[in-house]
Amino acid sequence: MSLMIKEVTEMNWRAAAALQVTEAQRPYMESNAFSLAESKYEYNATSVCLYDGVMLVGYAMYGWYCEESDSLWIERFMIDAQFQGRGYGSQFFPLLLDYLHQRFHYEKVMISIHPEDLNGQRFAQLLGFKATGETDDVGTFTGQVMELEVKHNKEHHTWQPLRLLLGSLRSR
Repeated sequence: MSLMIKEVTEMNWRAAAALQVTEAQRPYMESNAFSLAESKYEYNATSVCLYDGVMLVGYAMYGWYCEESDSLWIERFMIDAQFQGRGYGSQFFPLLLDYLHQRFHYEKVMISIHPEDLNGQRFAQLLGFKATGETDDVGTFTGQVMELEVKHNKEHHTWQPLRLLLGSLRSR
């Protein structure tokens, strides 16, 4: 795998908009088309494409950086339905954190997950996220707020907790 993160441009936005989660996941997140519009017009979010070589396999949207709390939000993170189950989610997430660390100083990452999305909650917990008890009702979906405290390796910009998790998953 040759994984890369690239910003959405006029060359790839249509392909990003066409990516879809599974039918069962659709009630739990906004479409990529909605997310692309949100990042274009709200000015506080950025959309990125997740590539394996030249193949577009996923999409993410981040923003809402808060310098006071050293935090930022990952509002969307998805792998297209046809590429799910191949380990892309757990491999792209640390790359996304490294990508963001090159742009922001942050110690906390916030996400919001639909309360009925049990698979999404399990995935977030595997990544180290913990529920805060807060509710995110700003978007079109109400979600459970989850938080990840991040320790950055200053030399290599790698996300240490996930590296350990991925190492343990690979050994199984």
